Amino acid sequence: VQRGIKRGQHRLQKLSAMALAATSDNSEVEAPVHAGSGEFLMNMAIGSPPETFSAIIDTGSDLIWTQCKPCTQCYDQPTPIFDPKKSSSFSKLSCNSQLCSALPASTCASDGCEYIYQYGDYSVTQGILASETFTFGDKVSIPNVGFGCGSDNEGDGFSQGSGLVGLGRGPLSLVSQLEEPKFSYCLTSLDDSKTSSLFLGSLSSVNSTQKKSITTTTLTKNPSQPSFYYLSLEGISV
Repeated sequence: VQRGIKRGQHRLQKLSAMALAATSDNSEVEAPVHAGSGEFLMNMAIGSPPETFSAIIDTGSDLIWTQCKPCTQCYDQPTPIFDPKKSSSFSKLSCNSQLCSALPASTCASDGCEYIYQYGDYSVTQGILASETFTFGDKVSIPNVGFGCGSDNEGDGFSQGSGLVGLGRGPLSLVSQLEEPKFSYCLTSLDDSKTSSLFLGSLSSVNSTQKKSITTTTLTKNPSQPSFYYLSLEGISV
């Protein structure tokens, strides 16, 4: 009977994911952005039903993660900690999944792929790699986004948000998972209370009426650091 119930739940999750995929357009994602203390944060929602939270935007890393219950080491965050047991679309990723293989450090546990992800300031998040439905703005819900469900998160810069969204070039980032490699953002001043927008996909294109006043330069790749964005700098004038 229990196996039958689990099969029914799994089938329902697949049908829900197919319905979301049919009604969502990954090429048009817009998320509100607001200023934090030295960081910018984007608002989004996770799970089914969706739980709203804000996450730090980071173009210098790839992993998407949020704090999850039960926590062994969690900092105080402005919104309730995500409880995967309350979401019908939560699913742990296996150790042989492509996203698990893309992690810089991971171990295979009985309940799936365990990750540990460290940043340049020695802050760290650790937990289970999973997939979930993420909702951006008022209308775009995207199923099966891989993310870190962090149960041990330590770092001075994390506390203003409920996690972090990596926008780097690696396979774990939001940009790579949506298969929409183009994104843009308009950021307000750090001391401004207004919100701005982060655009991914087709919405990120520069308005044709503004192109005359905009200068562009090519982004290059560094094979030793493939997740980062580089510029070919020819000179600096002071």
